[in-house]
Amino acid sequence: MRPSRRYKGSFPCSPIGARQARCAVRTFVNSWLSGRDLHDFEAAIGEVLANAVEHSRGESICVECYFDSGEVIAEIQDRGCGFHAPAAIAAPAGGALRGYGLFIVHCLLDKVEYLDGGRTLRLVKVANADASS
Repeated sequence: MRPSRRYKGSFPCSPIGARQARCAVRTFVNSWLSGRDLHDFEAAIGEVLANAVEHSRGESICVECYFDSGEVIAEIQDRGCGFHAPAAIAAPAGGALRGYGLFIVHCLLDKVEYLDGGRTLRLVKVANADASS
């Protein structure tokens, strides 16, 4: 039986909701990603969900994941206040205690898109050929 190619869920915009969303995404993408790729994707999802909880002021987080043309894609929509996409992504100044989230996300993934005024992020990871068959 082939795994479903699409997952969609809605969660409270809270630490508990973010943990539930992260677990649901990991379970779904486990069909296409493994090893380091799975770890990287899950870590990036965790960063985006944590940012939504901390900054969005939204009430819910919608997560949609799908597999298409060799890519695992997650769209995370926080329905909150949004933000302006950064013009460039760079590591924070040495010794900074905060501000690493989007830098980490960009380092771990193949592509990151900011949509709907920063209320939706599309995260893309190219699937390992061994895990996607």
